[in-house]
Amino acid sequence: MTQETIIPITDSAALTQLCRKLAHEAFITVDTEFMRERTYYPQLCLVQVAGETDAAVIDALAPGLDWTPFWELMQNRDVLKIFHAPRQDIEIFVKMSGAVPAPVFDTQIAAMACGFPDQTSYARLSEALTGTVIDKQEQFTDWTARPLRPAQLIYALQDVTILRKVYEALQKKLSAADRHEWLAEDMDQLNDINYYRVNPDDAWERLKLRSNRPASWAALKSLAAWREREAMRLDRPRQMILKDDVLTQLAMSVPNTQEALVKTRGIPNNIANNPEVLAMLVAAKQAKNDAIPKRTDAPSLTPSQEDQMELLKMALKIIARQQNVSPKLIAHNEDLNEFLLNGENPVLSTGWRKDIFGRIAGELLQGAIGMKIKEGRLILE
Repeated sequence: MTQETIIPITDSAALTQLCRKLAHEAFITVDTEFMRERTYYPQLCLVQVAGETDAAVIDALAPGLDWTPFWELMQNRDVLKIFHAPRQDIEIFVKMSGAVPAPVFDTQIAAMACGFPDQTSYARLSEALTGTVIDKQEQFTDWTARPLRPAQLIYALQDVTILRKVYEALQKKLSAADRHEWLAEDMDQLNDINYYRVNPDDAWERLKLRSNRPASWAALKSLAAWREREAMRLDRPRQMILKDDVLTQLAMSVPNTQEALVKTRGIPNNIANNPEVLAMLVAAKQAKNDAIPKRTDAPSLTPSQEDQMELLKMALKIIARQQNVSPKLIAHNEDLNEFLLNGENPVLSTGWRKDIFGRIAGELLQGAIGMKIKEGRLILE
């Protein structure tokens, strides 16, 4: 592809024409380029799409662009949308359109079912499946700068043109292993709009606080929710509103006077003199024991159960190796822990995961099967 052939779409008529063509495709590949260093929400700069014969870069910063035909394409259930690790791409689309693209296929999840490690990069897949080595020189370029350089456009467009080949190669592997059904449940999770939305009231969960004081936990929850809402309102990174270490320091000390608040180390002046912040801290002082979050950690394992847990982990590795899939596609440690303690787990008690691992895990814990070394490899017997 020559540099002269890539002309970004900057007007609504061209975008409409492109979307009409792509609406007749069985599948299209989709990617985005965005910036997030100075904003809370990703700032969409480019959208790349490719069908069998048409591929284009859409300039998301072009003024007056009518995105209606593109959102209609994203909701066209006759056209499969192929992404690689699409969490942030879809987050952007949800914010702009209010809906999740459907149906969606994630090549990163599919790669796990084809023997690749979890979270395999797009560049790794491209090289392994198509032999194409992607030049990542433009990966951290400034996508807000205009005009876009030819090298930027080539880099952006190759992501979706090569992704078609990656998808087709994965499809062949999935068909050969008869694993399309394995992915259905995982792909369905990508359609849940709540997966891409942030609840400010849950913002405290990403912070760590070592305290048994109700006032500290009440302060942490209210301050974290306030900071999240401010970050969203101002469209600024949460750390630019109030740094994590300062927030947790406030939660630990709970200063409930203006003088004490101002003296808090590292606190910005606008926060120190904010009456809303002071009011939250004053209210936190009155918190009762129910402000302390209930522990949701699994009960501690006994020494015997810890041994059984190690057996389950080893069995998972053996099965994953036999099936040539990433172990995390089958189960995570949390799933194994719940299965050990309760004798069942929603992930391992239904569908293909039960067939290839859940039953074996149950028999292993019951002593019906064991492990041994055969020809230098650990096997189940």
